[in-house]
Amino acid sequence: PCIHSHVLLDHCVMAVLQATRYSLALYLLAAVAGVLVSVSTAQLCDPSPCHALSECNVTASNTTVCGPCPDGYVGDGRLNGTGCADIDECATNPCDEVAECFNTPGSYTCGPCPSYYYGEGDKDCVRMPQVETDDGNLRLRVDNSKRIVFDLDDPRETISVRGIRNLIQANKDAVNELRSSRVEPLEGKLDSLQTATYNGLEARTQAHEALSTAVETLESENTAAHESLEGRTNDLSTMQQSLTQTVTGLSDELDGVLVELGDKLPVDAHDTAIAGLLAQLAGLSQRLGGASTLASAVESKATSLESKSNSLAGALTSTQAEMQTLKSTQAELSSLTQAIIAGLRPGTESTPSKSCNHIKAQAMAFGQDFFEDKTYYIELTPGGQVVPVTCKTDGGELWTKIETNLGTNKKYCNGIETRYGCTSSYTYGGGASPSAFIPFVDSARKCRQFVDYECKGSILFKSGTDQYAAWYDRTGTKRNYWGGSGGQDYTCACYHGSGCAGGEKCNCDENSSSVWRDDQGYLDVKSHLPMSAFKSGDTGGSTEASYFFLGPLECTY
Repeated sequence: PCIHSHVLLDHCVMAVLQATRYSLALYLLAAVAGVLVSVSTAQLCDPSPCHALSECNVTASNTTVCGPCPDGYVGDGRLNGTGCADIDECATNPCDEVAECFNTPGSYTCGPCPSYYYGEGDKDCVRMPQVETDDGNLRLRVDNSKRIVFDLDDPRETISVRGIRNLIQANKDAVNELRSSRVEPLEGKLDSLQTATYNGLEARTQAHEALSTAVETLESENTAAHESLEGRTNDLSTMQQSLTQTVTGLSDELDGVLVELGDKLPVDAHDTAIAGLLAQLAGLSQRLGGASTLASAVESKATSLESKSNSLAGALTSTQAEMQTLKSTQAELSSLTQAIIAGLRPGTESTPSKSCNHIKAQAMAFGQDFFEDKTYYIELTPGGQVVPVTCKTDGGELWTKIETNLGTNKKYCNGIETRYGCTSSYTYGGGASPSAFIPFVDSARKCRQFVDYECKGSILFKSGTDQYAAWYDRTGTKRNYWGGSGGQDYTCACYHGSGCAGGEKCNCDENSSSVWRDDQGYLDVKSHLPMSAFKSGDTGGSTEASYFFLGPLECTY
């Protein structure tokens, strides 16, 4: 209307201006309302009720919804719920059965295939076939029980005949060298020891037979001597009785003669009678002297027989002791023979070795099997303490593993705010102290020990300015570096790699009480191993906690 009415132009302009003013006011009012809505939405997710790995979203009804956990984690995403927990993929063994699985946050990695296998750890690890000859034919030994014919005419084969022949010759040379340098000298020593053992047994057997004959002779002589002594004793008793009767009779007879002489003889005949009587007395005295001499002889003979009997009894006792010694010696020789035979099997509890490397070399020298999943035994020093071990191939090297007293268990700490207040102490190999392993570690080419600290609001080192944790070496000395740091104080593996959380030198030093973080790696300064204790703290808050895991001591020669 304003276009066609010049009279009302001013009114039209005023109407337009008024309408424009209302529109601008409405626009500003809508913008302010939008800002208020936006501010309200942001406040609902700050702080976020969701786990750090779950996104916080606001619904149209102004309620929060936590997004799904990323791959490799499980949970409802909420802090007051199940959160986002790491899935241990290794529990389902996704790697090859002969490769080692390592769980990582949100994922996992597979170790390499062990020695004598090819392939990747997360794929098939195929045992390398060994070429051998059998009646002039070439065969591939896949394992200890299966053999397959190697077809030289198959165009798909990539192994040349010359290469196979060279491999066969190399294996033959290695076997011959091993036989000449290790097996033959050992066989010679064993033959000499067996010969000496058999000769010793033969000599002992002959000595035993001679002793048995001597014992029988002594027993026979002792029996005869006892019988003779008993007979002579009986004779002596009889003679003593007879002598007593004779003396008694002579005394009675003498008394009667004296009485008779006193009554019947005249005085002048007394001298003659007395002379006769004295003669009779002299005869009687001679008879008594002979009986006394005989009694003394019998007594002397009895004493001699008793002495000889005691001597025979002593000889018999000595012979019996010698026979007992002979039996003990025979038992020792038998044990020695068994020990010689058992000594050909290395790594047993009665014949411990020095390391897995030595056990494997000895097993190969004697043509015996070697298994990495089997428990063997080593001695920490020659003739010293014996501990159980297992063997593991990693990175192309054979490692000797000694478990801690906690095994695969983790140390959980919560409610302890004090620095170094949460303590774990360690022994190895069934109770041996860390210091007992010093000779074993020092003689190894290299050693290592895996450590893992999972933290939620719990500080490790904080560059030494606010330190809550430390570990202690084999002599009890405090150490302030972590696995994967190469021994640099107050640092962890992340500092020497892709970087740590919050720009710190360890992930846990970022000190977040809402997110679980982790610092792990191998301690590999050999002169400090094995660990004797670990101490931590800073878990006094309601949302603060930590887990610590210490792996076995591993050394290779």
